[in-house]
Amino acid sequence: MYNAVKAANPDWEIGQSFDSSILSSVTRKSVEANLVQSGNTFITKSIDYSV
Repeated sequence: MYNAVKAANPDWEIGQSFDSSILSSVTRKSVEANLVQSGNTFITKSIDYSV
């Protein structure tokens, strides 16, 4: 979800509101394309921005 919002609005930061219609472009295929298996779990290929 983060990647979809950030792609639509590069100035968006975590905690800011965004147009929820952006999420209609998120598909299972697009989510799975950004995952890699690590042991028994899946993680994103990108940098972890969690705080």
